Amino acid sequence: MYKITLLLFISIIGCTKPKGKILFITSNQHTYGNTKINTSNHFSEIVYAYDVFIKNGFEVDFVSPKGGAIPIGYIKTSDTIQKKYLYDAHFMSRLKNTLFLKRLL
Repeated sequence: MYKITLLLFISIIGCTKPKGKILFITSNQHTYGNTKINTSNHFSEIVYAYDVFIKNGFEVDFVSPKGGAIPIGYIKTSDTIQKKYLYDAHFMSRLKNTLFLKRLL
């Protein structure tokens, strides 16, 4: 019994190790070019992929050219995955505090 419990414990610990990292590059742009037409990051394009990556053991970081909050749109609250992440304070905080993407020289 002890060996089975130990193997199960080691197996569980092994599952928590991230498989790798995913870098989401998002936009800070609020309008198309010099127009007054609003633009944003498509929420479903972020959350569907994020959900798959997280469920498969990847770490995910969000970056944007200016860092900080990004505009999001096209939210469908009747969609269960979108709703799940829309009301996930930790996830939404990450979209409000994206990392600064340094430009390559």
